[in-house]
Amino acid sequence: MLDTWFSSALWPFSTMGWPDKTPQLDYFYPTSLMVTGFDIIFFWVARMIMMGFEFMDEEPFKDVYIHSLIRDEHGQKMSKSKGNVIDPLDMIDKYGADALRMTLAALSTQGRDILLSPGKIETYRFFMNKLWNAARFALMNLGGAEETIDPARLRLQDRWILTRTQEVAESETRLIDEYDIGAAARQLYDFVWGDLCDWYLEMSKPALKGDEGEERRKAAQAVLDEVFKTLLPLLHPFVPFVTEELWEAFGFGYSGAGVDKIPSIMKAAWPKPKDEYRFDVHEPMRDVQGAVRILRNLRAEARISPQQWANRAVIRTGRPETAEVLKETLPLVSMLCRVRDIAILSPSEPRPPESLSSVFGEGEISLCVGDLLDIGAETARLKQDLESIEKTVAASRARLDKPDFVARAPREVVEKERARVAEGEAQITRLHENLKSLTLGP
Repeated sequence: MLDTWFSSALWPFSTMGWPDKTPQLDYFYPTSLMVTGFDIIFFWVARMIMMGFEFMDEEPFKDVYIHSLIRDEHGQKMSKSKGNVIDPLDMIDKYGADALRMTLAALSTQGRDILLSPGKIETYRFFMNKLWNAARFALMNLGGAEETIDPARLRLQDRWILTRTQEVAESETRLIDEYDIGAAARQLYDFVWGDLCDWYLEMSKPALKGDEGEERRKAAQAVLDEVFKTLLPLLHPFVPFVTEELWEAFGFGYSGAGVDKIPSIMKAAWPKPKDEYRFDVHEPMRDVQGAVRILRNLRAEARISPQQWANRAVIRTGRPETAEVLKETLPLVSMLCRVRDIAILSPSEPRPPESLSSVFGEGEISLCVGDLLDIGAETARLKQDLESIEKTVAASRARLDKPDFVARAPREVVEKERARVAEGEAQITRLHENLKSLTLGP
């Protein structure tokens, strides 16, 4: 038995010519990284290290990456007898190899198993579609694009997406160097879905359509070109097939004369952050995004159809910097929220009548809904919601007031009740504010 184990342990050395010092052995030993699961650390990894020191006087690898184990969605080990095995070939046929690869990468967290299900793979298939559609939108609008970015033509949203792209490139390099593969994949997912698709592509549409003039159209084109030129190599380790196709579609591998330059994304250089594309724009962009989110939430609360335009909103802020940024970006905010007229006022100005309002930094945002809703019916609905929430909060408070419940119930149950009270109190405060705002006279 021991002889068999020694023979198997020496097998990697002997296949490369050991005990002779062959070029092959010198090339492959030592290596840089060992990838393994935690279940065989002692049975294989530790013994490889001991054997390496014994026969080569040197450790066989510098780093050990201990990956997650894959279980079913309930945390059970996959087995044919349980019928819970997920065949990767079936998943590739159904969702695509890139979707499966991105799923496993994004769900990877050190110290935790991957609970895999077809539904999670489908989620990342949607991400593939999102990436593909974003690239298709860019390609449809990049005709005659200039490669050089003129900072004088850039607006807040352009400077912001360029800055975010450099931050992501820098962070991706660090995360991959640290073998934090899951965080690296999730960051790219959030950047593509959130920063790029939900924000920048929507904000760039007026410029790309020519509504802001030819100079602005060329500026937005150059920004999009730069973002995708950086993004695709960052995504390539996770989604190699889609990024290879897009790299060719964008023409990043070829010069203007059609001469082969970098025929495959696999040969492209890893993106490095560019300091010339970093700008101090996070705070003003947060103001714009905050205003858009609040107005969208107010529309949702009023149950206004996404296709319907509201006529008026009022933003009252006591912060001059915020007021200035919003004045410069009002056309974008108006477009993103479907509100025709947005006024920027000081906090001393009265709240508009028949409106729904929400706190915004040091001020408040109000959406006028008098011409869109039946105020009487909306007031009755809010009062009904208020009564329901007050009953729920009262019931949770009654449980928390019982000493036996707090002492004997599991801590997570007690915390859940406390969270329910806190959330309910916030909702009650908000409903009271909206009832007051709706019933203000003209």
